[in-house]
Amino acid sequence: MRWTLLLVVVLLGVVPPLEERYRHVLLPMLDQELMGIDTWRPPTVVKVLDHDGLAVDEFALVRRDWVDLDDLPPLVWQALVSAEDRRYFLHRGVDFQGIARAMVVNLQAGELRQGGSTLTQQLVKNIVVGSERSLERKIHEAALAWRLEQKLDKRRILELYLNFVYLGSGNYGVEAAAQDYFGKHARDLDAGEAAMLAGLVPAPTAYSPRRSPETARERRRIVLDAMVEMGFVDVLDAQIAKHAPVDPPRRGEDGGTGSAYFTQVRREVRRLLGDRVPFEQGLRVFTPYDRHVQETAEAAIRDAAMAVEKRQGNHGARRTLAAEEIDVFLNPDDPVAAPRAVGDCLDVVFLGERTVGAGASRWRFDDAAWSRRIWNPDPEAPARTLQQVARRGDVYSVCVGPRATVGLQETPWVEGAAAVVENATGRVVALVGGRDMPIEGFNRATQALRQAGSSFKPYVYATAIEQRHTEIDTVYDGPISLAAGGGHTWSPENYDGSYHGNLPLRTAFALSLNTVAVRLALETGVPSIAATAHAAGIHSVLREDLTLALGSSEVAVLDQAMGISTFLRMGRSATPIYLDRLVDVRGIEVGQAGQPVRIADTDVLLPGGLGAAAVSPATAWQMLDLMRGVVEEGTARSAYVKGEIRGGKTGTTSGFVDAWFVGWVPAYTVVVWIGQDDRRALGMGETGGKAALPAWKSIVASLPKREDVTLTPPPDTVLLPWNDKWVGLQADRVPQALLAWKTPGEEPLSDFPSTRPAPCPAGEVRP
Repeated sequence: MRWTLLLVVVLLGVVPPLEERYRHVLLPMLDQELMGIDTWRPPTVVKVLDHDGLAVDEFALVRRDWVDLDDLPPLVWQALVSAEDRRYFLHRGVDFQGIARAMVVNLQAGELRQGGSTLTQQLVKNIVVGSERSLERKIHEAALAWRLEQKLDKRRILELYLNFVYLGSGNYGVEAAAQDYFGKHARDLDAGEAAMLAGLVPAPTAYSPRRSPETARERRRIVLDAMVEMGFVDVLDAQIAKHAPVDPPRRGEDGGTGSAYFTQVRREVRRLLGDRVPFEQGLRVFTPYDRHVQETAEAAIRDAAMAVEKRQGNHGARRTLAAEEIDVFLNPDDPVAAPRAVGDCLDVVFLGERTVGAGASRWRFDDAAWSRRIWNPDPEAPARTLQQVARRGDVYSVCVGPRATVGLQETPWVEGAAAVVENATGRVVALVGGRDMPIEGFNRATQALRQAGSSFKPYVYATAIEQRHTEIDTVYDGPISLAAGGGHTWSPENYDGSYHGNLPLRTAFALSLNTVAVRLALETGVPSIAATAHAAGIHSVLREDLTLALGSSEVAVLDQAMGISTFLRMGRSATPIYLDRLVDVRGIEVGQAGQPVRIADTDVLLPGGLGAAAVSPATAWQMLDLMRGVVEEGTARSAYVKGEIRGGKTGTTSGFVDAWFVGWVPAYTVVVWIGQDDRRALGMGETGGKAALPAWKSIVASLPKREDVTLTPPPDTVLLPWNDKWVGLQADRVPQALLAWKTPGEEPLSDFPSTRPAPCPAGEVRP
């Protein structure tokens, strides 16, 4: 019987003839089971740090953060020893005196009141043996504890225990528990806090200060008294600690600053390294995250969404009830029939003549609500008020006001998302996944696919320029009808219904003319446009018909940011970078973005570095020219700031369902989307320039000023004067008439002056 053999370990010295068997059989068996425990570290939290090295998030399989014993005040381990194992420094892993004392206490009480396990036994039970209730398991545990104390000193065993012990609410180890219950590091705990944590060990849930503050207070008192008896604290300090309040902060992970960004970091870490390695290594993940930009972006999206709601009105009825459903809704026995105080909010049913009800209660819409504009899902319909649209059976969300009146509750119905990317590297600086996105929730910046509208046109024009065009070529804007199958025709029109005839390609882009985009697609072929977009950074499936030219395909916000930033890298694609570098729990760097990394026998390549060329440098430069034209003289003129280099493209889908602005400054690309999750219209006139551009401008204003970043035309580009502007054309496509024009001695400026300066070779311009 194995337990009998294990018992010999304890009896060794009493039965000398068995010593030979002990040394050659049992000792190697115990050592095998304890192998690696001296260097063992349990899985800990993965910490996420921002671009300044400040911790901004953490996540874990279990909530644990390793802390060295030397970094803790003695009160922390003293509280634990006082509560769980007063003879810890006297026994050798098994406390026979403690076992005898526990037996007497339990016999006198007639029930199990006290255990005889030492801290060392508890440790090996949790790490090696398990919690099976049997005599063999207890003897096995005692043997391992005895052997462990021969291999490790008492302080090392204490350190392992303090980092392993479960302390309730998902917390493993004193550091995680201290941060959760007290909002501080374990190194900053006082005697009362250390005593409360030690008091949790026997029953973490039952003694939890969140679940039962009174029980937690009593447990703290017991541990403090024990610490006084052990001489670890004096009576006065213990009395002060006993009267400290028990009020652990409530924690939550929903909708905090950076939730979309942290969600992506967590997913990226798991995608690359799996579900265990990051936690076993206790990784520290350094990211490009910029809290200031993130906060500004979140506020900008929220403000932009609220601005649409203010312009378009309250969302109106939540649903409409049939006649028999109204009677159920008005059931006087329903709990909502109880009187409601001013300020209470609830759902009510409209009964006619401004009257609404819930249960047996009745109210009237106040004047402000009755005349309030109500959003109309039909963008072509005129604006209407609640008085005009309310019908019997409509259910509205309201808040109770004075004198038995109610007003419409302001229920958010517009959503948004944004992404901010560093152009040179593809490092993601900020990410907004919605107005109030929870951690690990649906991230609209990366997961939502929405029609791009005209914000997709940069890929159309880039393909045309790549094949044969230049930005100063003449194109035609006029009515066009194409066969659509089944005897039908498709006749795309411009937003305002007008046409401009012959005009420069640059102007057509600035004015976002649909017929020109379709004609360019006819020339280049839809597959070529899709190939350009995919090469630039769009990963979603794209339509294979001419409507692609008008942005009929669905794309993600982050993909748009990566795609547009490709032009700032002179045509080179890049993968989004969330992980700048990884450091393990010992502080040793294990990898940087773009490098191969080997962690715990796992080989991965951290995303980073430039990819293949999506378009030529000359094409990329002309696209920057075109997007500057949108800001200077096109559909995004409100974004223009004299002396600053900015470019972008508005996007609005049919029926005002999606509003986009994709734009850049030399160092960063920022993309904003505004819409509804259910893909219904935002409302008449909610274009990209109106709904999305204001948020883009706010975000850009928050970006770090990067004087070190300049835009320099690539070697295959020649700068030439055209229509009082400087344009950069591919060298082998420059019209002879422009090459013949010269005025020596002048140099172009960054904001394209109205005078006609001299052409100069590529590389001499310093925008």
